[in-house]
Amino acid sequence: MAIAVLGASSLLGKSLIEKLTAWNYPIESIVAVDNAIDDENSTLEIAENKYDLLDPSEADWGSVQAVIGCDEKLVQTYSDDILNFGGVLINASATEVIGATSTLTMEDGDWVGAQGAYQLPNSVVIMLTHLLKRLENEVGIEAVHVSVLLAVSENGQEGIDELASQTARLLNGLPIEPNIYSRQIAFNLLPQAIHPSTIADDIEQQLGLIFSHSEPEVAAHSVTVPVFYGAMAQVTVNCQGRVSIAECVDIWREIDSVEIQLDEPVTLVTDLNQNIYTSVSQIRQSPAQPRQLKFCVQADVMNACVVPYLAKLIQRIGGM
Repeated sequence: MAIAVLGASSLLGKSLIEKLTAWNYPIESIVAVDNAIDDENSTLEIAENKYDLLDPSEADWGSVQAVIGCDEKLVQTYSDDILNFGGVLINASATEVIGATSTLTMEDGDWVGAQGAYQLPNSVVIMLTHLLKRLENEVGIEAVHVSVLLAVSENGQEGIDELASQTARLLNGLPIEPNIYSRQIAFNLLPQAIHPSTIADDIEQQLGLIFSHSEPEVAAHSVTVPVFYGAMAQVTVNCQGRVSIAECVDIWREIDSVEIQLDEPVTLVTDLNQNIYTSVSQIRQSPAQPRQLKFCVQADVMNACVVPYLAKLIQRIGGM
């Protein structure tokens, strides 16, 4: 199987290529597609491996089974060209591809012989999917409320660079001019800062797609915080039946990628950098509300959620 990574030099592109190589996926070739800075910077080095950057205008999209879109501008420019070859485009960028099917609606067997464009869900939705699906299967869910703290990496390398630049300038008494964000992000909290009024809406809409046995009410709020990597979600779930904390823990411990933390001190987001597991902590329940659970979920969403999710999709497309 051969795949192309469109936007290979982006934060997500580099992480995906690195993990696919490190995990020894049975992929014949990974085509790194991106705009080279110049002739001297046309090679991408990732974890001691070198990849020649192929200009997207010269790419043969018909030679690969799947294209993973990691760069918003490149996906906007080349999505039509890719789809004209009849292959699969997995859009992992923030841009919208008209007519794309959410990957959340696809069953494993649907990927064999699949064609067309598919949209990756929000990273927070990926982080929460296994946890909420297991609860739904066991006791059913009536309502979900999610409050999310998002790092600037949710907006890619540009978000990271802006936080670093603003922090340095403010510490040196220099003025700043917000670029990616509407206002100052350094030493600040920005509700809905990355894409005003859409992130929480996306989370609500996408979480609704993961439930197959119930139609719970879903509400979400998001705030961008001045940290570089990771995400944290405070979740309140109203179940259809009674469930104890112990039962909930037993359900979630069956998930390989989840680590349950019942004791202090709680793992910090910085402790999760580059880790490939999701941490669940602060699981609470009021005796007066035996059907309600409250818990905290956090992860390095790039490495623990998005990249493994993409890797599994690649496996399914290739029939592995």
